Amino acid sequence: MELGVTWYVHCSRHFFYPPGEAQTNTDECGLSGYWFHSMAELLDKVRDSMHDLASDGGGEGTVAVEGGGGGGGGEDVRRREVVSMTLRSLLELSQQNIACCWHRAGSEGMVASHVQDLPQTSRCRHDVDAGIDFAREQGYLTMLQVIKCSALDTEHIRLAAQIVAGFASGLSVLPWQPHQRLHGEHWILGMLCDDDFTYWTKNLVRTLVQLVQRRCVAEEELTPSAIVAGTRGEDVKRRPLQKAAMSAICSLANAASDIHAHYHDHLRLRGIAEGREEGEEKVFLQGELAYSSRPSNTVSPKSPKSPNQLGKRYLSYASRLSNGFTTLCPVGWMLESEIPDFTQASTVWAECVKSVLTEESTLDILLAWVTSVPNDSDNIAADSLRILASLWSCRMISWHRFDQRLPADFPPPMDTIKAGTVRDRLKQLVCRCSKHDPKALSSFSKLHLAKILISQNIRGLDSDVTEILLQCLCFWRLALGKRDMDWFACETMETLRDLLTTSNEPDKLRCLIFASPGGENCLRLMLNGDVSRFLSVRFFEERALFNHKLSQYMLKNDWKKPWAVDAEVDVARCVATAAALFGDLLCLNPKPSQLSQVSPYLDTVRGAPVIRTLYQSLCSIVDTPDIQQRVTDKQSTTFPPSFISSFTEALASYNLFPRLVLLVWESLGNPGWRPPFGLFDDINSVLIDASENRMEYFERSVNCLLGMRNATRVLHLLLARHQVLVSSDLLPTLVRLLIIPYPKLQRRLGLQNWEREVHYQIKEHVADMVMLVLPRLEKDLKGQDGPKPLTSTTLSVLSELQLWTAKEDQMDKEKRRRDIEGGTGCGPKVQCLLNHLNVIQGLTGMAMAQQSPTKVIKMATTIAREAKLKINVEGEGEEEMRKDQRLKEAITEAKNRATRRCRMDGVTMEIQVTVSCHETEVSSGTTRREQQDLDHDSEAILKPPVKRAMPKRSPGMD
Repeated sequence: MELGVTWYVHCSRHFFYPPGEAQTNTDECGLSGYWFHSMAELLDKVRDSMHDLASDGGGEGTVAVEGGGGGGGGEDVRRREVVSMTLRSLLELSQQNIACCWHRAGSEGMVASHVQDLPQTSRCRHDVDAGIDFAREQGYLTMLQVIKCSALDTEHIRLAAQIVAGFASGLSVLPWQPHQRLHGEHWILGMLCDDDFTYWTKNLVRTLVQLVQRRCVAEEELTPSAIVAGTRGEDVKRRPLQKAAMSAICSLANAASDIHAHYHDHLRLRGIAEGREEGEEKVFLQGELAYSSRPSNTVSPKSPKSPNQLGKRYLSYASRLSNGFTTLCPVGWMLESEIPDFTQASTVWAECVKSVLTEESTLDILLAWVTSVPNDSDNIAADSLRILASLWSCRMISWHRFDQRLPADFPPPMDTIKAGTVRDRLKQLVCRCSKHDPKALSSFSKLHLAKILISQNIRGLDSDVTEILLQCLCFWRLALGKRDMDWFACETMETLRDLLTTSNEPDKLRCLIFASPGGENCLRLMLNGDVSRFLSVRFFEERALFNHKLSQYMLKNDWKKPWAVDAEVDVARCVATAAALFGDLLCLNPKPSQLSQVSPYLDTVRGAPVIRTLYQSLCSIVDTPDIQQRVTDKQSTTFPPSFISSFTEALASYNLFPRLVLLVWESLGNPGWRPPFGLFDDINSVLIDASENRMEYFERSVNCLLGMRNATRVLHLLLARHQVLVSSDLLPTLVRLLIIPYPKLQRRLGLQNWEREVHYQIKEHVADMVMLVLPRLEKDLKGQDGPKPLTSTTLSVLSELQLWTAKEDQMDKEKRRRDIEGGTGCGPKVQCLLNHLNVIQGLTGMAMAQQSPTKVIKMATTIAREAKLKINVEGEGEEEMRKDQRLKEAITEAKNRATRRCRMDGVTMEIQVTVSCHETEVSSGTTRREQQDLDHDSEAILKPPVKRAMPKRSPGMD
């Protein structure tokens, strides 16, 4: 609609402006040339004016055109203006747009362009229709002609290089877009396999490398040292040209690396053994990807001939790839298109780009830019390092790690470092960034550098690599706020985990992490549900007060400032990854963890500030609704739904009115981000925010699942190693984690095996923690100074734990054995907990008996068509009990427990409550006997109770 209004205003107010003047007069109009001309017309105008570019002064590839060097006067000036207008219009089309995003990120845009290498944002800002049109109209060849025909110092070369940089950055994304096909093959895939296009690309990359090389004095001999020296003096004026050329090379290298990674990952899935690690092939598991602790450890079946022959299971794999989603926004919906076959594109076009970039002269130029001291152009150095990372590091192609580790579970890099001098120069750069000059590279470049060393297995500098990664986490603390920064922080922590896994000195690295402001303190800051920008910076500056301030603000739960207009409090999106890294640090050594060495106050009641704040953070994680699975109340109904209600519900889900609106919208012009909608197309994923086909929801569900597992893992490690932290107050949280349904992933992802494995790990951790807490609870109940009073919540969860263990213990023995063998059922820790059913029953009775000497509350439910709740209250006097507020609260708690259990068992939530008062004393033996009868989880209707004296009704007790 905005496009239509803009064109209407132009036609009514500025109709007299031709395209060139409309773009020049930015105050009056400012519309670019693509508003008036198509992509083909714009490129034709450039080709028609090629002789004018040559007449301005020849470069190395100047072509002689008859009549092109005449004294043209005003006509030549007009033609040059047309060329400039056309190139600027193409540049505007090629530039990356500010992508719409989810929640706050929509108004923020993106951070630096270097973050586009992250898998979530690597494909989200491209105008794919413009990119396809530019490629089909031979735009890359035209830009090569402009660069070769123009004089060295003209603006046309810079514009052409920038246009190539913009369009080439989305070149690997174009084959994923729904588009028309020619002879059964996607146009872009056919172009990438074409011999002529390969030749143009190779020539274009060489020409761009020469432009970067010409940044020193042209008439002198070119050496890497001369290139660095050329940044001074007169050559500073040429820096924009060199920046544009390096950016274009970087875009082409990234596209080639992305295609190479997709191709080799398809090889792994199709069972083709491209590489062997200790004699084991990287193969594909038939049925679905068997992600366990290491997704690459799978079994080989017969491989299909093409990717799409795998059908729905392969589409499940595609839903985990970042390129399988729309380029409209980073958290957009799936494209529902076929998976491209990059076999020819990788072996032909990507290898062509690699052959030029791996030449010794090219590598010398790139390394000279990166290692120059001082570096006068950070952007060119960053692009140079990104090019090297495209060659030498494993590229991530999915939008989440899914527990994959670098480099074992990633596609191999495009090339390996063979020269020892290159390794030495990279080592010198790492030492310089970690010790002498931390600001020599940007934080994004440091992440690329660390990945290069890990992917190439360059050892001996693990401590320095750890230091530069910790500097990246410090940068996150100071630049907190944008979604891109959270993705960057998560990838940095995952790289730290990769380094810890592959390093030969993990204990040394652990000490560095705990001592750094970007290490332990940064991880604990991430574990909070909300992170304040004010306090993030303050905690960074006041390291000595970190423990005290963090504990104080967590207890107050007050992160905002009332005097500030916009006291930003950001939702932590790094919880799952931070907890995973913390767990890896605690698992490195079976001896007392580094926390006990750093914190001398571990012998206090609640442990050191490090332990206390960490425990508070993790408890808040496992108690948040986002981590716990939302139980949907699908209750049974007595009567089937009527036809009218069913028809109304189906009609509402069809979204008839939005479909009609979209048809009218499509008639005004097809948006550049997707093909037109059809009347019967599935548009729910686009229209409904709650759709499960968005990357936003996929990522959220995976993070919820991993957040629960990683948080329980850290809690388990802390309680197992530091007995002073074990408290009966932990029981309510642990029991809830044991009996509630765990977070589930969308079936579209095809990760059922991995999901069951994670559920298994969560239950094992929680069951072992419950076994640690039960002895402390028994000790509290049998204390020498008298029993410790328990809260009503603790008493309630004891009963729930008893019911849960009884129900699990009645499972079929053969089924349990099969589950254990399959790794999806009860593990040894859960089985140990089930074997202690008698202990749990005894603790429950003991706790109930100690609540009040004259009052015992008991609950029984029956699992039948409807749930029945019966509460027996035994006491001495009716009037006294009617005034007892604690008794009313206990009855309410019993109702809530029954409601939760009904939801868990899937029965109707109609609860009948009967309260009675018996003015008789009941012996402890009778109480225990009745308690066992009432707590028995029977599948039949509850037997009628033993007849006693007629109870007196107590109105108002319910």
